[in-house]
Amino acid sequence: GDPSSKFKTKTVNDNLSPTWNEDWRISCEETASLKFSVWDEDFGKSDDFLGEVTLDSASIFPNGFAGEVLLLNSGQGTEAMLSLKIDVRMPQPEEEEIDAFEEEAASSISDGGFITAP
Repeated sequence: GDPSSKFKTKTVNDNLSPTWNEDWRISCEETASLKFSVWDEDFGKSDDFLGEVTLDSASIFPNGFAGEVLLLNSGQGTEAMLSLKIDVRMPQPEEEEIDAFEEEAASSISDGGFITAP
């Protein structure tokens, strides 16, 4: 995956507890971390930073993540939370790789050898 990949949700207007319910698909290594930054968009003014959180790979892999996380740097005396659900889908081997492995396994077994999965 591209470490500089960024996704932006749609703006939810006039709501103090917005819900986005948006899905994105990314491809990344199992060592990747995900950073979430939350901003308040005001028409005619600059956006206000509301907080951020980074989930490291141990929090995400292999089973995903579901729950609330505390946003850091959200302002003195402010406790802001972000609710997240992250599903992890591991890539499946290509059919060609499976076919090649089955052929190699068959020839190795007929020669009396052993083979292990890649």
